[in-house]
Amino acid sequence: MRDTILETLPAGWRERLVSIPGCNAANALEPHDLAAVKLLVGRPKDSSLVKYLHAAGLIDPEVVRDRLESLKIPVELVPRLHANYRAVFGV
Repeated sequence: MRDTILETLPAGWRERLVSIPGCNAANALEPHDLAAVKLLVGRPKDSSLVKYLHAAGLIDPEVVRDRLESLKIPVELVPRLHANYRAVFGV
């Protein structure tokens, strides 16, 4: 990954990586970390993925909100990030 991408991940993401079954050489972002990054990006396809993860019971909105709070992003992006969260979770 590029360093700029790594800078946008929630604090502690490395400790929460999950193994990919059948692929010992690869790990994936934990679903709540992935959801936080997708809400930051905010494209329609990213929002759709987060909605799917939520509908499938794979993420908890409260945990996603906690992960959003740990993002190190410019203050001007915060309103858009919170709007994306409300749009996906309806709160």
